[in-house]
Amino acid sequence: MKQSIISAGGPAFVVTGKCVTMSELDELRRTLPMVGAEPSILDDTRIAHVVAHGHRILSHRTVPGLRVDLEETPDAIIGKLIVEAGAQIAQPIHMCFGLAQPTGVQQIKIDLQVHEGAQARVLSHCLFPFAKAAEHRMRPSWRSDQARH
Repeated sequence: MKQSIISAGGPAFVVTGKCVTMSELDELRRTLPMVGAEPSILDDTRIAHVVAHGHRILSHRTVPGLRVDLEETPDAIIGKLIVEAGAQIAQPIHMCFGLAQPTGVQQIKIDLQVHEGAQARVLSHCLFPFAKAAEHRMRPSWRSDQARH
């Protein structure tokens, strides 16, 4: 079953119909200070974020001017972050990807698109606090409509 997210903003919430234990989200939240981020970023309505455990999206938030379209598959999280034309996103967009268990594989294929006149910063946090035999494979791509001078 295809899971897709398209949101206009609002509070963070669990986005799939699957059962997500709070311990996975809590474990990843607790590790944010290890990578220089405060857990409160996930509660701040001015800050866009995506939190994923393995190939499951646990939480997300958008802000005006940002479109998120992500799909959970058995093998990867695949999708786009689109900063709309003219959008000025003041706070960094946080992408928090990881595993809260010692083993597993996480694969992310994400396309960041920044349209004409838009501005945004993206921070990607890779969170593997208990990794012993975990793999993280991230294939980002980036496209901008900005004129080069």
